[in-house]
Amino acid sequence: MRCVYVAIGQKMSTIGRVVHTLEEKGVLGNCIVVVASASDSAPMQYIAPFAGCAMAEHFPRPGRRRLIVYDDLYKHAVAYRQISLVLRRPPGREAFRATSSTCTAGCWSARPAEPGQGRRLADGPAIVETQQGDYAAYIPTNLISITDGQIYWKAHLFYQGFRPAITTVGLRRVARGGQGRSSPRRRKSPSSCGMEFAQYRELAAFAR
Repeated sequence: MRCVYVAIGQKMSTIGRVVHTLEEKGVLGNCIVVVASASDSAPMQYIAPFAGCAMAEHFPRPGRRRLIVYDDLYKHAVAYRQISLVLRRPPGREAFRATSSTCTAGCWSARPAEPGQGRRLADGPAIVETQQGDYAAYIPTNLISITDGQIYWKAHLFYQGFRPAITTVGLRRVARGGQGRSSPRRRKSPSSCGMEFAQYRELAAFAR
């Protein structure tokens, strides 16, 4: 596997620790580290994810998996906002929307498909870390909107002994395919199950 680690707006000391860890584990030879640190300009931080994606796309697809880590897209959105202010463009939510869309869907990216089939998105999962489980933040919700299925890992379930700590009940999901992409068994399941399970969790928390 080829790994690309893109550090956006991070301190050089933090980046140094990551590189040192990769070197200790003996995997630095299969990694590319793209650095646009906090001391670099906003345009450098803005272009870093696209540069990392282009490097990952350079490797031939057959038999070669690739992993891209953006650390992190929030700072990329801040850089995009600074550039927008200089260019006299509205710097509101569009900064987050452009960041999450282009650096996940676009950067996994439109690879040539078979002749006559146009272009398609590359296969592979996109993974996002939430802050204190807030999956309703800008970047997670935009990532959800461009993927057809999501799996949520919850830290509190892990510490309670549920392994794997996966949950999907009670979480709103926004996907292009909607129910049409679900399995027939799931579509037949009663819609009240999610509400009943959410009420059970509230009662269990109150009982504790």
